[in-house]
Amino acid sequence: MIGNERKQWIRARIRSEASVNTTDVARHFRVSVETIRRDLVELERAGELVRIYGGATAPQRKHSSEPPFASRAGQFSQQRARIGKAAAALCQDGQLVFVDAGATPLEVAKALAETFDGTILTVSLLVASELMDVGKPDVVLAPGRLRRGEWSVTGAETVKFLERLHFDLAFIGCGGVDGRDGVTAYTMEDVANKEAAVHNSARCWVLADASKHAVVARARVADWGDIHGLVTDKEPPAGLARALHLAGTELIVAE
Repeated sequence: MIGNERKQWIRARIRSEASVNTTDVARHFRVSVETIRRDLVELERAGELVRIYGGATAPQRKHSSEPPFASRAGQFSQQRARIGKAAAALCQDGQLVFVDAGATPLEVAKALAETFDGTILTVSLLVASELMDVGKPDVVLAPGRLRRGEWSVTGAETVKFLERLHFDLAFIGCGGVDGRDGVTAYTMEDVANKEAAVHNSARCWVLADASKHAVVARARVADWGDIHGLVTDKEPPAGLARALHLAGTELIVAE
């Protein structure tokens, strides 16, 4: 019965925190680390977690790649549209705003298209195309090498260009957002663009629908202390919410 109680506690912790530490669980139940390791082995066999060094994570937490843009653009479209509108509401006329590549940043551009009277700089051909025929915003497309499938530009020339500028606001997409691992992306090329935007903006907002909560992609973009806020469509799990609070990172849940 006690073993079942431990497993129930571990399951609840995985749901709320997305990970557990073996030593912490052992201390909590005043049992040996080996006892907890055996519990984790059984839960892993049942597909309820994935063991890692020092503990375990939720099965969906580690992602090594993502589908091409065309494959994922139609997923979570309503949620992304809400996030885009909530993010666009943060902008003021006259500002220089960075809009990243990706399906959710594209929704920010759509929301800004007919109302924003400022300058939008982007690394996304799709964002530039969305704004091309609209009279309000000035549009600047960063130079660089075309990344096929993503319709974005990357490379040293792109990063150097971004580093010369100072953005009032930056909206960046991501592969995942996690309480412990922060903001992550899938390729180093993407990370370089995002890092430049983070470091050269007065306020940087991460855009992530709930499918990216407690997900860790391959490469770190930033810790929460580097990010002004997160715009999402659902309340984040407890571990992520706590990390945001401790870092002083704002949270906007788009209605």
